[in-house]
Amino acid sequence: MSSILTDAQIQRLVDEEKVLPADWRECMNLKPAKDAQLRGKLEVMGSNGNSFIIYLRRLELDVFCFSAILAYKRLDTGTTFRLRRYNGKDHAHTNKIETDEILFDYHIHKATQRYQDGGYDEDQYAELTDKYSTINEAFGLLLDQCGFVKPLENGGLFDGTEE
Repeated sequence: MSSILTDAQIQRLVDEEKVLPADWRECMNLKPAKDAQLRGKLEVMGSNGNSFIIYLRRLELDVFCFSAILAYKRLDTGTTFRLRRYNGKDHAHTNKIETDEILFDYHIHKATQRYQDGGYDEDQYAELTDKYSTINEAFGLLLDQCGFVKPLENGGLFDGTEE
């Protein structure tokens, strides 16, 4: 069994500076996968030597069914640990510890020590958000909130097309 990360460790990983490579947009273009989803993936090194992966996935036929995920590659176990997950509003989410709290809108999952201690997935806890409504906006918020530094270049975050 892997060791539990504390809230302080989780926050340090989220805040760790992560410089995006020059070709990050190309790497994150969503491509069809065999499971009727569009997917993108990018590995980035942090300034403290930690390795992170950004995953994007969206169901081809449902623009509300998406996730933008920041994961940490654990050196101790070789597994990934989801630090943040920015989800669409295609499903209801219940915070397992707060059993009366049902979320049915855009929501952000956050890894917590409390949920790990309770035997749940590290990122089982989620909070409602009104800060995005598309996968592109969710991805942009992930970059803004999780220590990413974009290389200097002309233009905006994406090419202007929305998913």
